[in-house]
Amino acid sequence: MFGIEEVKLTGKQSKTYHIGECCYYGTVKVTVHKNQVLKVVLCDYKTTNEREVKIFDKNERREMKNYLEESSTFYYADKIMKDFYE
Repeated sequence: MFGIEEVKLTGKQSKTYHIGECCYYGTVKVTVHKNQVLKVVLCDYKTTNEREVKIFDKNERREMKNYLEESSTFYYADKIMKDFYE
């Protein structure tokens, strides 16, 4: 989207979570970019069309967790945060 090359940050380059009815639109995709930018995309569950995109710097951990908690449940927000920050 921004021409930023994707690389691994915490062992994961990108991951898609098919959460279902516990999340707005059903699917969350998180991608890590070279300059430590995390891109969170909320997609439709069946068609995977992008509905909402939010970009966070690696230092904006609290803001990203709050966004994920508003978009899904605390459980899934915590699970996603652990995959990319620990």
